[in-house]
Amino acid sequence: MPKFIVQQYELHKQDYEVEAADRAEAVIAVMNGEGTMVDDTQEFIESAERYGQPIFNENERAKLKAAVLLDNDGSVPSVRSVEEEE
Repeated sequence: MPKFIVQQYELHKQDYEVEAADRAEAVIAVMNGEGTMVDDTQEFIESAERYGQPIFNENERAKLKAAVLLDNDGSVPSVRSVEEEE
């Protein structure tokens, strides 16, 4: 039976340490790529169901429709890609 790699969009959080005069300055610094990632603080939050790719053919969409709610464009929420392994 073939094997597949399914890429899924996910939301994670990562803590950054930054020196700043106040909270707003801290946010500006991090958004400008400043600061240091705090070790062992990355954490999974949830699947990013707002994102998806219309990557399926009609036969696959029929199977998925029976098992999963598809977006209006025929994509499965949070799925970025599906590739068969070689």
